[in-house]
Amino acid sequence: MVENRIARFAPLAGIVFVVLAVASFAIEGGTPSTKDSPAQVVEFYEDNDAQVKVASAVAAVAGAATVLFAVRMGGALRGRGDSGLLATTAVGGGVIAAAGITVDAGLRWALADTAGEITPEATQALFGLWDSFFCDLPEPNNRTLAANVGDTSNTVSPAATSC
Repeated sequence: MVENRIARFAPLAGIVFVVLAVASFAIEGGTPSTKDSPAQVVEFYEDNDAQVKVASAVAAVAGAATVLFAVRMGGALRGRGDSGLLATTAVGGGVIAAAGITVDAGLRWALADTAGEITPEATQALFGLWDSFFCDLPEPNNRTLAANVGDTSNTVSPAATSC
């Protein structure tokens, strides 16, 4: 009975993931830059420890929603006659994504929990690890934006990714 209810609502887990992921970033707000001094990084996490911990917990729940959605998608693919490869790939990809999300949340929690209790340099190192955990997406550049509106006088070069 309970399993049927969960199965019925599992497709909504994808929406839940998106909502929780966006909420997590909104709750945490802006973070320091890797160019900031260790003291500034420690100050940020000391001043915002509760906020960062809540954002981390929300992100961890988003990771769980990812697994639920991936398992439901795998089941749906198997139900449509998939030989198993696509369904298994969907579930495996969801589990890998959830693991990354959960590690990210754990690193954020650790930053908030240990700021001021370990050396500022150790906090800076942990922050650098967290900041580099996922590849940065390229930002739209001014040339592309200008081309979209017909103004080609702006010659700013494209932003590079950190991967």
